[in-house]
Amino acid sequence: MEDIIEYINNSGYRAKVIKSLGNDSKFPSKIAKETQIPQNQVSSILKGLIEKEIAEVINPEVRKGRTYRLTEYGLDMLDKLQ
Repeated sequence: MEDIIEYINNSGYRAKVIKSLGNDSKFPSKIAKETQIPQNQVSSILKGLIEKEIAEVINPEVRKGRTYRLTEYGLDMLDKLQ
C-alpha cells in the first residue's frame, strides 16, 4: 500500500484527479476543468489509475463520453490523502 501512496504523491496531478473524483463519477473534461489540468494529461492519469486499480470506467463500451469513478481501493487511497 505504501508503494501506491508513493505513486500517487509522486505526481501532484494524480492526487488532484483522485480528489476530484471523490465519491462521484465524472467525465475527464469535468475533472480537467475542476483541477485546471489539461484534459489530455487527465486522460493519461486516469489510464494509470485504472492500471493500478484505483479508478475504473463505468461505461467501457462507449468510445466517447466515458465516465470514471474510484474503485473501493481508490476510495481507501482517497481517505489516506485527506
